[in-house]
Order: sequence, then structure tokens, then C-alpha cells
Amino acid sequence: GIDAHWTLALSNLQLLEPALAGRLGLSGRLSGPRTSLTTDLQLRTTLSVHGTSAGTVTASLSAAGLPSLPSGRLTVQGMLAGAPLQVQASFEHRADGGLYALVQQAQWRSASLAGQLGSSGTLDHLSGRFSLQMTRLADLQPFLSVPLQGAVSGELGLTTVNQRLRAQLALQAHDLQCHGISGQGELHAI
Repeated sequence: GIDAHWTLALSNLQLLEPALAGRLGLSGRLSGPRTSLTTDLQLRTTLSVHGTSAGTVTASLSAAGLPSLPSGRLTVQGMLAGAPLQVQASFEHRADGGLYALVQQAQWRSASLAGQLGSSGTLDHLSGRFSLQMTRLADLQPFLSVPLQGAVSGELGLTTVNQRLRAQLALQAHDLQCHGISGQGELHAI
């Protein structure tokens, strides 16, 4: 069997990206027989982007049954650019040999994402749907160098047809404004 532990620390995030300030810590464990491993990962960061107020974000990933029968859960929570961040997602191996992943919640300011993705045991039959909404694009200002206003919403559908992945995207933009230019828009793509 395996029983491994690790820790990684980065005291200056500007080494990764000049717009970042803060520190990062990552620790984890991998244990069990090679045919059914269990892992737990923990991340903790104190982060500031482009001079925003520093916030702490924690993330944990727990998984079991690796590599052949995986199941697990991802949780992220904390403060990002002065606002609460919440993510909850899970994945599991199904009795038919397929995988199923679910994003129960991903929320930051006016942005939200939810969706699910499932497959057969051979990945020949993949299907999923994700929805995204951001009612105030101005919430992105801490990360952008241009002023942006408006709202977007959209859906992404994924299916497998004749062993080929097919993606269907529908995106709507409302009341967009950037540098004195304004507009509305819709994008539909397959």
C-alpha cells in the first residue's frame, strides 16, 4: 500500500503573477492499496488581486476509490476581492461504469455556475449541461484593466453523437458598456 503526505508553501504569490499578493499553502495525503487509493488535499491562501483587500480562501478535495472507481467532493470557500466565494462539487463512479460530476454551487458576487456531466463506462455516451449567470459584469473590475458593465447569462450543453463530442453554447449579453461603447448580444454556437 501507499501512505504519502506532502506540504507545499509559497510565501509570495507575486512570483507566480505580478498582480497577485499573498501566500499559499497546500497539503495532502495519499493512502491505501494501489487499486483503491484515498486522497485528501487542503489549500489555504491569503490573496489580493490588483490591490484589492486581502481575503482568505480555503479549498479541500477528498477522493476515494482511485484510480478505477473514483468518488469525491470539492469544497471552496472564503473571500475573493472583498466578496464571499462558495463552490461545492462532487463526482462519483456509477454502477454502469460511468462517471457523474455535479457542480451544486459556484457563487461569487453576482456570478453563479451550476451543472452536471455524466458518461457511460466507455465515455461513448457523454451528456451534460452547465448554466452561467453574472448579473453585474462590473464585479470583475478588480481583475480587469478596462471598465465593464452589463450582464451575461448562458448555457453549455454537451453530448456525444457518433463517438464525437458535440457542444452547444447559448450566450446572452445585456446592457453592455465599455469605454463609451454599449450594446446587447446573443451568441449561439454548435
